[in-house]
Amino acid sequence: MKKLLFKAGCICCLICFLLFKNSSIYGQETKLLASKGTVFNKSGKHIKITFCSMDGSTPVSLDKFLQNPNIYFAYTPDEKENWTFGTKDIERYRSDVNIKQNETVINANEVILINPSKLVASFPKSQMLLIKPFIFTNDLGPSESLAIKEQFWPNYTTYYTYFTNGKKYYGDREYLKAYDNLQYFLNTSEEISSYSFYNSSRELINKTINDYLEDNENTFASLCSLTSKTVTEAQIEGIKNMKKSLNAAKISFNLYFDKYDINQKDTIDNGFKNRIENLSNNLDIKTEQLTELFKKQVLSIFSKEKYESFQFRLYVDLLVKLYFFNDSVRINSGIDTINIKNVYKFKEDYEKLKDMDWLTDFEMVVKYINYNIIQNRFILNEEAISNLQAQVNTQPQPFFEIFSVINLLGNKDKSLFIQPLYKSYLGCTDEKLLEALETYFLFFSLSETQPKIISLLNEGLSYENVQSFEKAKTCFEKADRYVSNNPLALYYLGKTCIELNQTDAAIQYFEKAEKAYPKFIMTRKYILNIYIENKEFDKALTCVNLAIENNPIWYYYFKKAEILYNQNKWQEAKKIILDNCIAYNPVSIDEYLLLGDICLELKDYNGADQNYNKVGSIDPQNKAYQEKLKNLREIRNTQMN
Repeated sequence: MKKLLFKAGCICCLICFLLFKNSSIYGQETKLLASKGTVFNKSGKHIKITFCSMDGSTPVSLDKFLQNPNIYFAYTPDEKENWTFGTKDIERYRSDVNIKQNETVINANEVILINPSKLVASFPKSQMLLIKPFIFTNDLGPSESLAIKEQFWPNYTTYYTYFTNGKKYYGDREYLKAYDNLQYFLNTSEEISSYSFYNSSRELINKTINDYLEDNENTFASLCSLTSKTVTEAQIEGIKNMKKSLNAAKISFNLYFDKYDINQKDTIDNGFKNRIENLSNNLDIKTEQLTELFKKQVLSIFSKEKYESFQFRLYVDLLVKLYFFNDSVRINSGIDTINIKNVYKFKEDYEKLKDMDWLTDFEMVVKYINYNIIQNRFILNEEAISNLQAQVNTQPQPFFEIFSVINLLGNKDKSLFIQPLYKSYLGCTDEKLLEALETYFLFFSLSETQPKIISLLNEGLSYENVQSFEKAKTCFEKADRYVSNNPLALYYLGKTCIELNQTDAAIQYFEKAEKAYPKFIMTRKYILNIYIENKEFDKALTCVNLAIENNPIWYYYFKKAEILYNQNKWQEAKKIILDNCIAYNPVSIDEYLLLGDICLELKDYNGADQNYNKVGSIDPQNKAYQEKLKNLREIRNTQMN
């Protein structure tokens, strides 16, 4: 009902405005004594003065009035008195009759005789204040006060439009738009406060702000009354949008608050400022509460799920990759956020996310992981870390150790996390992850005082990414010259030489890198792979034994088992896996596949079957396990036949 009444009121205002705008307005008038009384006419003669158009006609056209620099008045003899003008009256009334406004006397520009009973006098509008009343004067005295209707005031159309628009938007409950129009009436200038709708406008401003706040307070109360245990991102965005809107409103309402300062006499203290501040604070508190709840929901997978869950394994593995895999060298100064845009670089995992329709969910996970990193300086909370710790015997990679290290990075104290980072290598079976961890570790050896070597290494890596290996090698050589025996520069040189089929040079660079950093894993990996590819298994065995002496980790033990297998030393290879590899990582698919192959060579078909099926229990979708199990069955069938 309230809305209908406002719409009806707006329509009436609009009709009135159009009438004033597009039709004419009848003039206003007063009287002035023209001559003193006589014996025969004691009251004297009077002229009637009427606001008129340039030709003396009424009504006055608003459009023409606004376009004309002059204002016109018609002088006519009082119709109750029987007399007319003569030609001498033209000059007489031009010079004798003036307008007086306040203390200013305004003379007529000219007086024109229209007919014996009508003169038209013009006065300059520029010398008058149309918003204020005025009088006509001559030697015989003043007239009664005359006022020009507000429709003829210079800015009437502008302010009347503000008023009618404000009423319309208020009726439509578009309060901010209503306020945008009505705020002009906070100006207390003489002109604006003289409009007939000024007081109504001021009252409507109060209603507008009050109803805007009431609407938002009710909406907020409704949000707070929700009893659902789950939170949606849409709810959070809704509150954030409310806060944005409220902030915009606060900026707009500041003019109102300034005008209605509590120290002013005309103030109406509606408590709007306190209400808007309270609502703003409550929105902040609610946003923080819901964000924290939603974050817990999104990240609950890390504190509740097990490695049996494919989604859990995929998320954990991909988070580690996104954190540690880098295409460039950078100074490590603490915990970093994760760039979700790099997810496409891990094509296989990326396709799994898309195929399972988890990509959006994973993006949300990374968003709130980054929230943790920025706000709390850790990647996973204690509950999630405890969940990983409880599963160390079933983790495919040393994820508990790795995430614990990342959390330690938040302390910005290298001494706290260098040793734990090194320990994470022990059970790591993924070559690429191991390389990422080690290079990340070596980034700590770089100093901010060595910007040139960092620049050269990154330039070389950018060439390497586009397979421009000669240019990459040149950059790495320059980096090695700047800082002699830098293990990273030597390592990248060795890798580049492999791409250029310069095997001997590659081995030399890798060996130099090992001298600079004796525990370097990746350099030994490349040397071992060169020997194995060339079937130089004796050299490979000597190399891996030296590596184990310096660095007894799963990766080297597994490499040794592979070398022994290739030398047909199956019992020795089996012992290495059983005694060492499984001890470091009891759920590695690679070790059980190799152990199955060894059992097959030893004609231990039950053992082969058992180990292949162990792979199946870890990853039923593993293609290698399926092929090897199929091959085993064919061998058994052949022997049975």
